[in-house]
Amino acid sequence: MDHSPDRFPAFVDSIYDRPREGVRNEKGKAARRRRRLRRRRKVRSTLRFCFFCALLYFVGHPVWKFANSPSPWAFEPEAKALLLVHEDQPLLSWPEYGDRRPVSFDDLRKDTMNAVLAREDQRFFSHPGVDPQALARAAVVDFKARSIVQGGSTLTMQLVERVYGFPQDTKMNKFRAKVFELLMATRIELYALRKYGSRKAGKEAILASYLSRVEYGYQTVGLREAAHCYFGKSVNRLTLGESAYLAGLIRGPSVNNAYHNPDNARRARDAVIRNMVELGMVSEKDSKNGSFYVSARPHRKSRQGDGFLSAAVRRELDELVAAGKLRTDYASADRLRVVTTFDPEVQEIAELALRKRIQQIESTKGFRVPKGRLQGSVVVVDNETGAVLASVGGRDFDKLSYDCALQARRTVASAGKPFLYATLMNNRGMTAKDEVSNAKLR
Repeated sequence: MDHSPDRFPAFVDSIYDRPREGVRNEKGKAARRRRRLRRRRKVRSTLRFCFFCALLYFVGHPVWKFANSPSPWAFEPEAKALLLVHEDQPLLSWPEYGDRRPVSFDDLRKDTMNAVLAREDQRFFSHPGVDPQALARAAVVDFKARSIVQGGSTLTMQLVERVYGFPQDTKMNKFRAKVFELLMATRIELYALRKYGSRKAGKEAILASYLSRVEYGYQTVGLREAAHCYFGKSVNRLTLGESAYLAGLIRGPSVNNAYHNPDNARRARDAVIRNMVELGMVSEKDSKNGSFYVSARPHRKSRQGDGFLSAAVRRELDELVAAGKLRTDYASADRLRVVTTFDPEVQEIAELALRKRIQQIESTKGFRVPKGRLQGSVVVVDNETGAVLASVGGRDFDKLSYDCALQARRTVASAGKPFLYATLMNNRGMTAKDEVSNAKLR
């Protein structure tokens, strides 16, 4: 039987041609699917790469700075350099003018603390460094105003801004700064919790550090120096009105300054007290006692410690740099830390004793030198270790910075007197109260 294709065309179509065409179609569809999958993967990869680049552009700098910013900086005194005792106790700070020592929470009166919280962060003790409610409220207000008119920063975020100084010269940098503050604020809260053992103690430490760094006008930094500048008193003696006035200065150190604009100062004070009344921090009756009276003129900036001591350390650093024993960038670093052997209590006693003794000498009969010109010096040395415990170079560093203790030259006889007296005390049992005759020996 003849089975050639010519006699059975339908057989040929169904058996040979159609199956082959179906295979080709299936292969084409699979290839097209593969091409579509490859295109989709490529698009996804491109989108991921673009998203990563955009994310890196927006938050790369804040994240990098966050990773390289130590948390302990937030709890250190605001100063270019610190002179420390026993590794961690601040003795002096540079610049010398202005008491930049941290404010102790125990020194804060309740009205002072409440005034700051009522003005800046009402939920400070309840949020973890970031207040979502305040941020949401600020976002709604800013969106309606089409500009940044209200901030949602907490006290911890404001502390971050003051300590780490993220640049905010452009709108983009302002956004990045806010990202950095959000990240760093939470980190500082966790650090304070671990360091101080409880959330309450950590919050108190953060509040004290914040109040040590706030600007109050007249180049005054810190609550301790502000109380001295405006009222001539210590932090623990501030009244309700004075505390409300200083809290009102935080947002406008120049605009709400009593020396520049008394009316604005009173309005800011009244706004703080109203907030305190609404929050139940002070009664309506007590709120009437909100008067305050600034000094006739700002008090001269106080000095933390003795200027002679700070100058002596600087001279020592300069000598080490000149001798090649200390790198210049170390000596001029913004966070220089110098550990000394000075004892703060001995240093204070030495300063008071010198001033008292000079006044006694100037008050004696027959003293002919004009008062105020007599100088003196005190150096206290540990006999066992040779460590200098105190060094006072004169009666007033502001009037005469020449250090009579370390810069003055003495004769051999004068230089030997301390060793003579020390020998008498050790070998003869004499004390500082005993009198020694200076009569001529025969």
